Amino acid sequence: MARKHSSHTTTDKTSQNSNNPHNNDIHIKDIHNNIHNYIHNTVLKPAELWRRLAALVYDWLVLGAVSIGYGAFALWVKTQVFHYELQPGEKADLGLPGFIGWVVVVSAFYSFFWIRGGQTLGMRAWRLQLINHVSQSTTQTAPLKAPSVVQCLARCLIAPFSLCLLGIGYWWSLTNPSGRSLHDIASRTQVIVLPKSMVLPKSKK
Repeated sequence: MARKHSSHTTTDKTSQNSNNPHNNDIHIKDIHNNIHNYIHNTVLKPAELWRRLAALVYDWLVLGAVSIGYGAFALWVKTQVFHYELQPGEKADLGLPGFIGWVVVVSAFYSFFWIRGGQTLGMRAWRLQLINHVSQSTTQTAPLKAPSVVQCLARCLIAPFSLCLLGIGYWWSLTNPSGRSLHDIASRTQVIVLPKSMVLPKSKK
């Protein structure tokens, strides 16, 4: 009889705990903490420097083909549209307008992929994602956002300077607590490693 009474008491306590709103709140908080830990430890993992450099090399291979195509088109415009004739022994030169146009093409290449989903072809191959750092600084559980147009243009403007002086802007990520390079900090963005299944929404700006 004592055992039955003890079992009945335990059942009553379990029933009371399951019907207690306070315990339900604790359970919800546990779920929230688990989600928080998943986002912090998995989703927002800063990209290692070697991954970023590998993605950069991959993108440069693609940009090499794009640059060749742009150069051929620019020379065609220079000679056929503006009727520029090369002098004997003169090498084909795009000139300053052609160089500015090439910079615009490269910037458009990066900005298009960053705004579209935060990943260039090289970044996608190495599971890297560019996000708006402001979206994660407010709260870890806030939805991640792709960078804005202004942020992408700022990165395109500052990133070349990060490569100067033996890539000091990239090496800076090794000393930064968040693993951010100088152009990440200046453009208020962050490069992180994501699971293959996770995709960022397109920027509305």
